[in-house]
Amino acid sequence: MGVLRDYVWENEQFNVETDDVLVLYTHGVIEARDREQRPFGNEKLVEPVRNGPHDANALLGLLRDELIAHQGSALGVDDQTLIVLRISH
Repeated sequence: MGVLRDYVWENEQFNVETDDVLVLYTHGVIEARDREQRPFGNEKLVEPVRNGPHDANALLGLLRDELIAHQGSALGVDDQTLIVLRISH
């Protein structure tokens, strides 16, 4: 994670419940371009989280595969990090 010197950080809290999913990603994921220069965008992350596999590893694999298919390669132009966490108690 890059930090800009002039950025003002704010702390926030939110409640999570059992089976909630957190998907953390870098901007290189949502800004990844296809052949027509269309970005991957947030919606391509949201839909699989809503309707994809329950298992966090399987969901991560699905998101990774969707990203690779979108950009046509496993290597993006910018940094690309995806983290999928499923909350369990």
